Amino acid sequence: MKTSKHFERMLYHDSSISEYVEVRQRSPFVTDPLQSHLDTCAVDSLVGKLEHGPEINNRIAPALESFADAWTERLDRPDQVQRFVKDRIFLIRQKNSYSRLSITRSLFESLVLECNIFPQFIEFVLCFGAKHFESEIGPPHLLFRPLVVGGAGSFSDGYECAYVLRLVELNRRGDEGRPWSMRQFAVHQRYVTSSNTSTWTYIALTKRCEVRLKGYLGGVDGGGISNPFEIHLLLLDMAVANWRPYLVWLTAEINERADKVIVSSVEGDSLVPMADFNERQRLKQLEDDIVDMQLMLDSTLDSVEAMLVSYTEKFMKTRIQGQSQSDLLSQDLIIGTLHEKRGEVNLLRTKVTALRTKLAGTTELQRTQSEDFGRGI
Repeated sequence: MKTSKHFERMLYHDSSISEYVEVRQRSPFVTDPLQSHLDTCAVDSLVGKLEHGPEINNRIAPALESFADAWTERLDRPDQVQRFVKDRIFLIRQKNSYSRLSITRSLFESLVLECNIFPQFIEFVLCFGAKHFESEIGPPHLLFRPLVVGGAGSFSDGYECAYVLRLVELNRRGDEGRPWSMRQFAVHQRYVTSSNTSTWTYIALTKRCEVRLKGYLGGVDGGGISNPFEIHLLLLDMAVANWRPYLVWLTAEINERADKVIVSSVEGDSLVPMADFNERQRLKQLEDDIVDMQLMLDSTLDSVEAMLVSYTEKFMKTRIQGQSQSDLLSQDLIIGTLHEKRGEVNLLRTKVTALRTKLAGTTELQRTQSEDFGRGI
């Protein structure tokens, strides 16, 4: 049964945020206008500007680093946003993972108004801002909405989408015990099919992702971006890339502590070191790391599957007559890559579950040893 345009507009684009969101929606933003800014540039100003193309490797990475710094405009007042609303990229910065976003609420609201960003985007913004502990709740489910055009609430074949991706990166702080840090960034895209233009908003995009984005745009030929989902896939690829080496490091850390427990179990006079508070605290920290990784992989898998469903439905609307659905799906690189990423994330989730089981056994043995030592056994 067909639904009314009024209902569709209310469901997809009118705000239905919770009371909690209404209370918290001031907290992610800085309050001092002098600390507020918004970086932006036209997509066309980047397309085709990198001679070597989008590859990221040791040979051209330094060139890309300097290329990524050259944003063409920096906005610091709400009235400036209205000049830049079509086929643009906007970057909202964050100094570090626990700081407020480098934008005032008024400047953010101007961005939302002028770029026609759906109100639910604030739910993704609330994943950022000042924090006193690592959140164990994943980001909101990926939103993919048909694009509303005109005052009558009619729908075009464009779309809006928003999501948060969480990842790990080497922090390069020189701390051998904690070389990895957890990051996250948000993406919003508003795509108009008739003009093949997009407005992109990125929140807390990591440096490596920013370099990858500009490297991709710089290598696109003069014809422009043929498929806007290519950018989503590149960012997803960056988010997934470090999980395996992080898991290798995590496994090595757990194996090292498991070996200590086994040795101390055999050598009855070696119980004291394992009863040390710092060692118990480290085991607890590793357990928290595994739980965080499980939650982050779960949210990543949710985003991959939502992208797969949204893109497949979008892609099948433009299928060539005479071709079967199975042929089209097998030939499309986006769909194939999303299936590949889904399998990769699922495999990681399986390995993390096994690693958590091993750590639980190590922790239980260590606890038993401590209790035995306390009783003088």
